[in-house]
Amino acid sequence: MDLHDALSQLDHIQKQLAHSATFRGYRSLPAALFSGIALLAATAQTLWLPTAPQNPMQFVLLWVSVAVVCGFLQLLEIVVRAWRDGRQVTTRLTVRALELLVPCVVAGACLTLALVCVAPESLWLLPGLWSLLLSLGIFASLPVLPRAISLVAFYYFLCGIGCLVIFRGPWAFSPWSMAVTFGGGQLLASLVLYFTLERGHA
Repeated sequence: MDLHDALSQLDHIQKQLAHSATFRGYRSLPAALFSGIALLAATAQTLWLPTAPQNPMQFVLLWVSVAVVCGFLQLLEIVVRAWRDGRQVTTRLTVRALELLVPCVVAGACLTLALVCVAPESLWLLPGLWSLLLSLGIFASLPVLPRAISLVAFYYFLCGIGCLVIFRGPWAFSPWSMAVTFGGGQLLASLVLYFTLERGHA
């Protein structure tokens, strides 16, 4: 076996490891932080944007901003952790985990933009649709995450249906639809990540 063949086999092995290993880039502390941010944003909407139900764009801008901030912090934490680890297999696993989640994020962004531009009367659907898309993203990521994280995916799925059924009419654009859904979901994710990855790993 020459050097080229050996390197090719090593690269193949690393790819296989990246497809079968558990991704540890999602951590309990950032998830708990994002839960707190969602609760703070819901409180801020209640106190400072009481007219959001009459002005849906205030609601959309607030929660899109929260999503962008949390998404940036999550991405930064994942990239820094992978860079500090330095192993190629960790980099491959990080890329795979992001590839599995990106489609639901892109779909959520495009759906939001479409409703804002062409169907503003349907903006009340967004909390439920966001939750359902995130649920699908987590389900898609299960190959690289602990199986228990499926509890979080089911939580977001049920909350998405609940938002579509409950938070409509006079209850549309309630800050607590987002607080319960995303604040509760991130808190549950924090607990699952801690007990399935971090405590056992330590």
